[in-house]
Amino acid sequence: MVPRKLETEQRRAIAERFANHPVYRIIHLFCKPFEADFPTLQLKVDDIFQIVCSLMDDVKKDDRVFYELRTPNLMEEIRNDLKDWQSNIPEEELLEATGVILEMFATFLLQSDGYFFRQISNDSLGAIANHYPDFILKVENPITRKMYDHKLRTGKFGICDYAAQGKVYEEIQFVLNSLVKKAPLVVQLPEELNSLRAMKAWSIARMNGWVDENYQPTLRTNYEIGLLAEAMARYIGIKQLWKVFGNFWNIDNGALRSANSKAKDTHKYYLLYEKLEKEFPVK
Repeated sequence: MVPRKLETEQRRAIAERFANHPVYRIIHLFCKPFEADFPTLQLKVDDIFQIVCSLMDDVKKDDRVFYELRTPNLMEEIRNDLKDWQSNIPEEELLEATGVILEMFATFLLQSDGYFFRQISNDSLGAIANHYPDFILKVENPITRKMYDHKLRTGKFGICDYAAQGKVYEEIQFVLNSLVKKAPLVVQLPEELNSLRAMKAWSIARMNGWVDENYQPTLRTNYEIGLLAEAMARYIGIKQLWKVFGNFWNIDNGALRSANSKAKDTHKYYLLYEKLEKEFPVK
């Protein structure tokens, strides 16, 4: 549900491409002051922008996300996804980051014409906070209070439905994919991932669209990447799989292992798990 954390080059590309986009500008307005609150998580405006647009894309594909917004389920899922970015993130930092993301997501969702809240006027942000689920309002940060700012009530920053239909997230992916295509194919594979058996595994992963030409995962979440790492390691015969794949893919080893474990207990990743089992059979 929550995409991988952006690298510095990716953040720069997104900031340049979307600097004047209404969705990016609104998220930047509200969330820039919060960056200093996330020294461990290193959650930046561009990450929040990608995550919120990804959630909107999830709504387009499955309205279950909208109904979970009305319960603590979505809050818990986002918190767990952020926790899997890396190890040892303070709980207070996780909760505040989750609150910021949820409040921005709720704002865009409620303001997206043609979706679930047509009866709500789209001419102001001020009324939106009245419709937030209680559990979002309980998260301590100033965004909700800003919703009542006089300038916002005038509709000066009124939100259109740019975030609806998942179109912004598609644009983000186009920008990120463009960076990958421009990257030179100069990759030094570690010994464990450079055997004949490993190269066959890479070929299978490339053919299924799970990795790119630089052997980097194209899957959206650490849950999916963790399942891929385990399947490939089992196929190749790698024992210290979390260390090998975590270091090569620049993902915290503990976070990758934890995400893999949770993914196996999550029904929505079953089809990917089944596909990986088929493509990477045990020797």
